[in-house]
Amino acid sequence: MPVPGRWRFSQCLPGLWGDAGSSGRRRGSDGRGIHGDGDFTGAASILAALAPALEAQGGGRVVALGSVAGDRGRKRNFLYGATKAALRTYLQGYAARLAKAGVRVLCIKAGPVDTAMTWPLPGLPFMVSPSAFASTAWRRARRGSGSTYLPSIWWPVMSIIRLLPTSIFNRLDI
Repeated sequence: MPVPGRWRFSQCLPGLWGDAGSSGRRRGSDGRGIHGDGDFTGAASILAALAPALEAQGGGRVVALGSVAGDRGRKRNFLYGATKAALRTYLQGYAARLAKAGVRVLCIKAGPVDTAMTWPLPGLPFMVSPSAFASTAWRRARRGSGSTYLPSIWWPVMSIIRLLPTSIFNRLDI
């Protein structure tokens, strides 16, 4: 389906959060009951439809909301993390496809934002308010491409977490 008009800026903000613990134990392990479509398939479908318009106009920006959860599979939210990891990989290829057309693609790897999605989750570190998140995301969207952590404290935190051996990581209660 063609996308009408000229696009300068597009946002893709997928995010469905379910009961990852039960999905992983009861339903996700056998492949039934997995609903990652809102995070990945839906976003990829929308971005795929937008790509020809961005190529035809010779430029634009795409900003997608990823998550720190996509950097390493955790026992509490591995389905959510898997969809965010898939989205990030998709965005890398999407950016490569659109680079010759002058389109910049940014994946914002968000930490917890103080919203209804995170209210029931106790003790989340480095929580950021929606207004602080939005203003920083907007600044980064205007100047960047690739990926960025928001808030920035997540870059060193996730760098360490990604480097942990699996045998140690799997013993952590995170």
